Amino acid sequence: MTNTRKNTLLSSLVAALVLAMPMSAHANYVAEKAVKGAVAGAVVAEATGGDAAQGAAAGAALGAVAGAVQKDNFEDHRAHHQNNGHRKHR
Repeated sequence: MTNTRKNTLLSSLVAALVLAMPMSAHANYVAEKAVKGAVAGAVVAEATGGDAAQGAAAGAALGAVAGAVQKDNFEDHRAHHQNNGHRKHR
């Protein structure tokens, strides 16, 4: 087995384990997305012949931004429903 195939196989296995791993309820949502993005970026970069470290860095950045946006949207949505959804109609 060539070195590239070993790296690709190892990266794929690590990605599968990390993505399948349950995150605790107290895990930081943005950090979770950054880690998943880093793993995905490394796997994609390795599979396409690129540098896995650069792919991981790009994936982590994208994952962190996506996680921050999703968390903000969720918090806005929850706040909206807490403020408007539980008022009694007269």
